[in-house]
Amino acid sequence: MSTEDGADVARASLVMRDRVGIGGQGDVHALADGSLLFKEYKYPSKVNGGALADLVAFRQSLGQSDRSRLDSLAAWPLCRVVDGGRPLGFLMRRAPSDVSRRSAVGTTKLLELQYLIRPPKVAWQEVAQPSPELRRALALALACMEAIGWFHSAGLVIGDISQANVLWSLSPDTAVHFLDCDGFRRVGRAAVQAQAATPDWNDPLVPSTDATVDSDAYKTALVAGRILAKDP
Repeated sequence: MSTEDGADVARASLVMRDRVGIGGQGDVHALADGSLLFKEYKYPSKVNGGALADLVAFRQSLGQSDRSRLDSLAAWPLCRVVDGGRPLGFLMRRAPSDVSRRSAVGTTKLLELQYLIRPPKVAWQEVAQPSPELRRALALALACMEAIGWFHSAGLVIGDISQANVLWSLSPDTAVHFLDCDGFRRVGRAAVQAQAATPDWNDPLVPSTDATVDSDAYKTALVAGRILAKDP
């Protein structure tokens, strides 16, 4: 199986291991070779297969340099997974090891944004808190051309920017990585599913179902302020 050409993959061809994630719109399974993940939608009848194909095609349209950049920034849909032509989900790469942490009991967990903006809890007290200078660097990496600015310049709307779908790292450099990228869409085009929204992260003047570049800008300012202030 190759995902580099973006061609659809049959669900029956996948050899799956454990379920590694549970979400409101779909569950994530590890594949046998360990390098790829399969997000399987809970309600395939509600999925816009053309919009999902559009996200796959966006990656395919990029030159090698920009494609590598996209892969470093996001767990982007590589190809659709189908059954009889009906899209059931998509394949994506695992998040880089830099944006994960080892818990006190030896398990690996993703470094979600919540660890930056909430007071440390006993369960994750081993997460090193960045200095004010590194917080500023992370906020810039998230907001400017390293990430959100780059997505917007490429004609994308992100939609759901929140504490659970942005990962971060301080080593070897400050970096961020986006999850749930099937929630992105191209400006002026349809979304894969109904727009997801996270409480306390939405512009109060804009309906949560109407994600735009402007609503992304509001959430970007909000997340930068929360990172700098360490206050959710």
